[in-house]
Amino acid sequence: MQNGWGTLYLIRPHMIVDDPADAVVEAYEGGRKRFSIAIELLDLVDRARAQTARALLERAHERKPALLDDSAIANLLELTAGIEAMLRDQLLDAQWYVDDARLPELRSRPGLVKVLDLEETRGVLARAAVGEGLAGVLSLRNILRRAQADGLHIVLD
Repeated sequence: MQNGWGTLYLIRPHMIVDDPADAVVEAYEGGRKRFSIAIELLDLVDRARAQTARALLERAHERKPALLDDSAIANLLELTAGIEAMLRDQLLDAQWYVDDARLPELRSRPGLVKVLDLEETRGVLARAAVGEGLAGVLSLRNILRRAQADGLHIVLD
């Protein structure tokens, strides 16, 4: 799976069109970054879920075009369910900040994608990085729910 901003396209499945763009219902910028953040946050609180989500996205990228179908969308919703509560229980305070004492540990965690901006150069704002990421994951969950409710698939660009 590539990291980057990318676009998520909600499409009508099985639609035969001359131009693939005609099947697009809606587009969302920053798609890959949202998935990378979701995986990184999952990795902080539940590594098994993170590994499963990573594998699911890698399988989606093996398709041409890279595609999340009904099953993949449902699985991603299940994997990210409860992420806010898990992060609050394990990392965040009521304002979605990380305690200063935990930042060095988070910065040094091996194997993280490192899309959260936890850098010391951010000063006190580094405490908000996990909360900022969580806001992106909640937005991603809304996109996934929209696709699921409308019977759409998601093309990853």
